Amino acid sequence: MKNFIYVNLKETSDDDVTNRLVELTRIKKVNIAIILNDVYVNNFITFFLEVEKDKRFNILIIACDRIEYDFSPGASGSQVSALLDKHCIPHIVNPDIATLHAFEPDFIFTSNPYDMYITPDFRSDSLCTIGRVAHFSYGATLIKWEGDYQFLNNNEFLTNAWRIFIESDLIFPEKEKFVALGYLKIDSYLHYDKHPNKFNKFSIAWKPRWTVMQDSGIHEFIDFFLTIARTNDIILNFITHPMLFSALHRAGGNEHVLEMLEELKKLENVNFISGPDFLDDVLGSDVYIGDISSTLAEYCSTGNPIIFTDTHANLNQLGISIINASYIAGNPNELELHLKNLMMNVDSKRALRENLYAEIFTYDDTISTAKRLKEYLFHHRKDATSTSPILMVSDDANKIWPAD
Repeated sequence: MKNFIYVNLKETSDDDVTNRLVELTRIKKVNIAIILNDVYVNNFITFFLEVEKDKRFNILIIACDRIEYDFSPGASGSQVSALLDKHCIPHIVNPDIATLHAFEPDFIFTSNPYDMYITPDFRSDSLCTIGRVAHFSYGATLIKWEGDYQFLNNNEFLTNAWRIFIESDLIFPEKEKFVALGYLKIDSYLHYDKHPNKFNKFSIAWKPRWTVMQDSGIHEFIDFFLTIARTNDIILNFITHPMLFSALHRAGGNEHVLEMLEELKKLENVNFISGPDFLDDVLGSDVYIGDISSTLAEYCSTGNPIIFTDTHANLNQLGISIINASYIAGNPNELELHLKNLMMNVDSKRALRENLYAEIFTYDDTISTAKRLKEYLFHHRKDATSTSPILMVSDDANKIWPAD
């Protein structure tokens, strides 16, 4: 593994030379390790592809086990590995911590910002002794970390992390560790020509909150969705959070909901959507209906209408900004009215959504989030220089020269 290169960090000029004088600096390559213990690997792929082709970086991908709980499914390193193989991403599976030490990472990213889901050797208190620990968010936070969600502020991973890269300055405007660089999870759709699926009928994406508690509308709206799926010429894309079914079975009193979900599964025009590529169907739907969720934020990028099933969640400023441009349904009757109007192309909030995504998220249509993140890490590397600069005449100011 080559550890040093010459790069142009500063361009100079000389009146006596027709070509450009380029000041080269010998630098240590930036080593980035990414630890994946989750089957939802889609939010880091564009970043990997950008880093892999950039000679200023070395990258190591680790697939490892996710610890299972009764409320959250686990995953083996082999399962994560199979998904990485699908994308032809080189990696190693369940190594010991010595392998990570030997790589000498400058930055260590984890796919999950909670230590409880990963084996002790790879928890943040251990990782932060090896390199700077970071995380790229898997989805925008739309609620305040207060009340039932106060515990998120006391997360040990956040204490040990150097940076958490998020999607918007409106999420945590006063928290220094949270840096808004853009929506990495939908980078491939916005900048890398990935296209969502298309449907031959009016398509609805519905996602109730997985908690099945007071902040979830699944009990309120399940009968409505079964009715419209049976009686309307539509496609219903039902988005299932990985914890939804375990939550339904763990808590009592959900027999009716489970029965209705079984009825939905019998219908040919209903798709149960899950897995790392679920956004292919979500972003291709004509309208999104749901409780508060990061998927709602991702759908905002389409400019299509959103119907928010209001469960009185305590929203942050980003959540409020999205909901202000959405239709609100507090019960099935209101939902039916909004949906009928939209199916007839009556959309009074269209103008509010036209530039909303670019206004409230960190976004630049000329540069991807993956590229912004890569440059941020290069700029914040610890070992900026290791020898004095040398001057070289060149007509290519962006060239990178290998070094021993």
